[in-house]
This record gives sequence, structure tokens and C-alpha cells, in this order.
Amino acid sequence: MLNKEQTDFLLVNAYNAAIRAGARIIDIYTGDADFAVDIKSDHTPITIADRDAHELIKKYLSQTRVPLYRRAAGYGFPGIRVDGNDVLASLAVSRWALDECRSGNGPVLIEAFTYRMDAHTT
Repeated sequence: MLNKEQTDFLLVNAYNAAIRAGARIIDIYTGDADFAVDIKSDHTPITIADRDAHELIKKYLSQTRVPLYRRAAGYGFPGIRVDGNDVLASLAVSRWALDECRSGNGPVLIEAFTYRMDAHTT
């Protein structure tokens, strides 16, 4: 279980990752950098800005090694991870979380762990 200090560290780390990634995207779009678009192995496009921002975020968040749903414990409430592509599992977890909240047990963090099944254009 994470304490508040650990959770605060993780939040600051995530914040810094987002700020630096956003700054990198702005640098690319407003600078003289080559605005190339590559095609990934799944045949979807990716820009240099996307790739650079992803690498920065990955660098920051890889330092934490704590899954998102476990970070809720630092604030004293439960977190749960569900397969976000499984509609029935997501419904069951959402109903449970809603019951928890309505029962006065406080908030619940749901991490719907998912992945893109097809190209951005679908």
C-alpha cells in the first residue's frame, strides 16, 4: 500500500511527464523540425511529435513501476484494474464501484486497461 508521500511523488512524476511531453510537441510543431509522418506496423500513422512525446512519458512513468489502480491506496480508497475491452467485466466493476460509493465507503478508482484493436481511422 502506498502512503500519501509516495502517491504525491507519483503524481508529480506524471505531471512532469505530461508537461515535458506537451512542450516537446509544441517545439516540433512551432519549430523547424521535420514534420514527418511514419506508418507503424499496424498501418496507422504516427508523427515525430507523437513518438517523441510517447518516449518522454514512457521515460518518466517507467521510473514508478506502480500500476495506476494501486496508486489509489495512497489516498485511502480502493483501486481496481479491469479489462477495458471486456464490456461485461467493466460493467460488473462499475456496478461494484457505484455500490461502494452509494454505501458511503468513499471513492473507487477504476483503471480500465485497454488497447486499440484497430487503426485510428476506424
